[in-house]
Amino acid sequence: NFGLPSLDPNPVFLATFPFSKLQKFGGGYSGNFDSTALSALQIRLYRQKQDRDFFNRILAGPSVIQSDTVTNVETFGFDVQATSIPLRRHVLTYGSSLYHDRNRDARIQILNPDTPGQVILSQAPSVPNSTLSGLGFFLQDQFELGSRLRFVGGVRFDRFRLEASPTANFDPAALGTIENRTDTAWSGNFGTTFQLMRGWLLTGNVARAFREPNLFERYFFGRGSVGGFVVPNPNLEPETSVQFDVGTRLHRGPARITFNYFLNRLNDLVVREPTTFMGMSTIAGQPVSHSVNLDGSRIQGVESSAELFLNGLGAQWTPFISLAWQRGTNLTNGEPLPLIAPFVGQAGLRWQPRRVHAWTEYRMRLATGSDRVPTGFQPLQGFTVHAVRWGYELARGEQGLGVHLPRGLRAINFHFGVENVGNRLYQNLFETVPEPGRSFRFGMDISFDTRSR
Repeated sequence: NFGLPSLDPNPVFLATFPFSKLQKFGGGYSGNFDSTALSALQIRLYRQKQDRDFFNRILAGPSVIQSDTVTNVETFGFDVQATSIPLRRHVLTYGSSLYHDRNRDARIQILNPDTPGQVILSQAPSVPNSTLSGLGFFLQDQFELGSRLRFVGGVRFDRFRLEASPTANFDPAALGTIENRTDTAWSGNFGTTFQLMRGWLLTGNVARAFREPNLFERYFFGRGSVGGFVVPNPNLEPETSVQFDVGTRLHRGPARITFNYFLNRLNDLVVREPTTFMGMSTIAGQPVSHSVNLDGSRIQGVESSAELFLNGLGAQWTPFISLAWQRGTNLTNGEPLPLIAPFVGQAGLRWQPRRVHAWTEYRMRLATGSDRVPTGFQPLQGFTVHAVRWGYELARGEQGLGVHLPRGLRAINFHFGVENVGNRLYQNLFETVPEPGRSFRFGMDISFDTRSR
């Protein structure tokens, strides 16, 4: 009986999962062969069943509205992947995958439960009975032109089938005319790496992607878990995108440096926006919304990291830094896209003395705030937190800390850390619950020597 990590418990809105049970069975085969026509083969089959109960209670003035939803999802599928080496500089990878989901929901909503005047408001499920299946075939070729230039190209075909059927208690007005939906798509990518000089690579890649809207985006009807009343939109189109990225990697001497720029152009991105249902913009005091497609949007950004491995004063010193920045824009109205992180970064220093299997590390994490959010969203709050970590290894054959490991043990690693050293009150991006204050973590890893007798 656990709660939602993104919600702060309060007397107005309570949400928990009384249970979530998963059963999964899988099996497969993996083999390597001395053949250019078929050098490797992997097959995996699986079947799983998940039963989940979602409970929430909302305090609406003097009244209480309670909702309990039990969802049952059964899934089966397979993945097949094979590798061939038809030519010395060519590696072909190809295969197929399939999955089939069957979803059933049961929900009851009660006004003023556990009172003499309780009223059953609805027994309609949140989504209709449905099945969703996907079948895909893919082919990838990795080939080299000389020792410095390498290409990777791939293509994939997918077919998705969504079937929703009339369901007891599900409001016909919410669903409209039930139509089974079939979507097909081609996707793929083409990339290259070029070795400009030893240890210095230039990279580039262009790709087309495809995402089928899920059952809840198309058919969910009712009160949302974080407020608002959501109505279906069965006519949602799949998301497609074309992404381009270029970068460089430098591994020379003590330096490890990477830099990458990406530009992602998306069509029909699925987002939530206000709407009406049967002429009403609010239901039971909750604003009505549904999922829609944006005509066009763009996400671009930069990612970079650097490490230096330096020796001095009888130890190895490793300063490191990683930075990331991205920007998302709705090209239809010029507004920012939701859930786009601003500038974030990490930096630190690791110290490891010679002849001693020990290390110490300082790490800082930074996220800048931002007012660049869509209308109706709260500005993002920035934060900076610090951590200090230590570690020590006891290795077999060495007398560390006055301890000699017995036969059968290869090493024991101890690690200890102080997180959020400044005990700062902060929230991670796009979350509403504060992160822990100053906390202490201790761990131990044991490595066994299986060759010992």
